[in-house]
Amino acid sequence: MILLRRIVLYLFTLIYLVFCPLTIFYALGFMYQPGSEHGIVKTGLVYVSTVPSGATVYLNDMRYEGTTPSVIRNLIPGSYQVRVELKGHQLWNQEVPVEAEHASVLEKMLLLPESLKKHSLGAQSFEQMTVIPGTPFLLLARGKKISECFVYDLKKKLEYPLSGPLFEWEDAKVLQTHLVSRAKTIVVKLERQNARRFYQFDLSLENTPKDLTSLFPEEPKKILWDPSAETHLLVFKDKHLNYLRSDKKTIYPKVAGNVQGFGVENKNLYLLRDDHTFAVMTLDGRNEKALLKDAVLGESLFEDKGFYDIDVLSPELILFLGEKGALISNRLPYRFAHAEVKGYDYAPRQKKLLVWTRSEIGVIDFSKAEESETDVFEKGPRLIWMFTRGKSIQKATWIYDAAHVIFQDQDHLVFLDLETFNKAETHELLQMKEDTAYHYTDQTGLLYFLDRESGKLTAAELLPKRELILLPFPTRQEKTVKRRLMML
Repeated sequence: MILLRRIVLYLFTLIYLVFCPLTIFYALGFMYQPGSEHGIVKTGLVYVSTVPSGATVYLNDMRYEGTTPSVIRNLIPGSYQVRVELKGHQLWNQEVPVEAEHASVLEKMLLLPESLKKHSLGAQSFEQMTVIPGTPFLLLARGKKISECFVYDLKKKLEYPLSGPLFEWEDAKVLQTHLVSRAKTIVVKLERQNARRFYQFDLSLENTPKDLTSLFPEEPKKILWDPSAETHLLVFKDKHLNYLRSDKKTIYPKVAGNVQGFGVENKNLYLLRDDHTFAVMTLDGRNEKALLKDAVLGESLFEDKGFYDIDVLSPELILFLGEKGALISNRLPYRFAHAEVKGYDYAPRQKKLLVWTRSEIGVIDFSKAEESETDVFEKGPRLIWMFTRGKSIQKATWIYDAAHVIFQDQDHLVFLDLETFNKAETHELLQMKEDTAYHYTDQTGLLYFLDRESGKLTAAELLPKRELILLPFPTRQEKTVKRRLMML
């Protein structure tokens, strides 16, 4: 009996001595792995958060207990096949690396529906849709006459004529439309019986068009205004700028000359001259302050002789887009693309710029500069091309807190998944009416477009509105596994 008790005591002592340290090691993030050095390895983890939430996660075909958002801890370093499933949504399946003492974070995973829920917003069919960025307004056209142009207010969910029934030029043909991001007015060039006029339209429901024809003694090449001062217009023609006051019907001619490019922001005029100097001044051309005095640097940057659109994205970040598609910034390395850039979309909170050409989509991350242990020259961020197989890309947009991209390639709307440790993946969302635009905002999670068959304004739910709040990785004690943008 005493011998049996001793055996039991020794047995429990042995179990304690073996399993207690292992339990402590496990709690501290260590695991025993046969064949490894000393048999003990430091573990890592995988964090998965999805929209919609409540998805099931599988690691190497083993189901993880619980649903997203999920923290899967104490994983031996290596590669794991992660599969995420949710009823009614497309499967997400990729290889994810796990490193010791690191977290592999997938906190902005968007699970696409198997089919998008669509609904028409009216009975009319349209031939064209124009988006006024930064506003709730869409400009819709049934034909080429101003009487066939309508406004759709996304906030009020109302559709109404642009010109109104008493507009004297309601049968005139629309020749050209000038618009500005965040501005609630547009300037339209009209033609009727060989006569031409310029009108400024307020896009709100109660609007009275303003005849600006007397302010345009010559045909302008470009019209621009500040969204915060929409009665103050700048008109570019023959390398000079005229300053117009639509409220006072007054022209201030040639407030700036030798103009190679210009932009407006916060009631200031940013001016690039053909001697490659760059300055800021008031809209009427006064109180000039030089921003670039180095003519040699200016000549190397703005070597193309064409016009440059200037966009002040923030006090620290200014972009210059040339006629041939050169993309230049005041941030190193200054010139990001020599040609062919068609447009861009900036995410100010993340400081990331989405760029597209006819066939490519790329990203510039201004939040961090590329570092090198051997190169003594400061590099700055790079333009990384992630997609290079487009046929005719018209537009691209950040979605879900700048974690993914949707883009229009011909009449196809495509989703580009960037929440991955592998190459970016594409998924076709829908086909829309040819030669028209689309509109999307994270605030609603809705995608607006003209239906390919009916031409009706249509909305599709891309992100569930109830789940637009991000669920970030809950702790940053572990280092995260670095993810690289990889080209598709």
